[in-house]
Amino acid sequence: GYEKSRSRSTGDRGGKRPSNGERTQNEIPGRGPLDWTDCEDILSEYWMGLEWTEPAPLRDVSTDVPADSGVYMIWDSDNPLPLEYLGQSANLRSRLRTHNRTRDSGLHFRYGTLEGYDHQHERSEVETDLLGVHWLVVGSSPRDQF
Repeated sequence: GYEKSRSRSTGDRGGKRPSNGERTQNEIPGRGPLDWTDCEDILSEYWMGLEWTEPAPLRDVSTDVPADSGVYMIWDSDNPLPLEYLGQSANLRSRLRTHNRTRDSGLHFRYGTLEGYDHQHERSEVETDLLGVHWLVVGSSPRDQF
């Protein structure tokens, strides 16, 4: 019936939760593992059971990319594996635009939306599964991941 403190510096302290039945983020269960469809083919449009968009140059990130939550991959078109980066975001358009500004213009990307994955820990579970499978298939993490 209590919520933990979040930030001592801002004074965001925990305490007794409201009795209105609302759950806090840390009470929402995870989603479980992904479907291992096309697990060996990282650049497949259905890798790990997700629907990935067609590849596009990172320099072409536009308003066509939704401002939805999802996962994305970035790779060098001349040397696709290991990937350059695998990530998740609550706003794919904004996150990919940031990568566009800070990364090489020769890179490509694709993304998959995660409808209903509103919480950070849910998207992080998917990202962790993708990173694990990438490691199993390629034998290393994406080049710029860690």
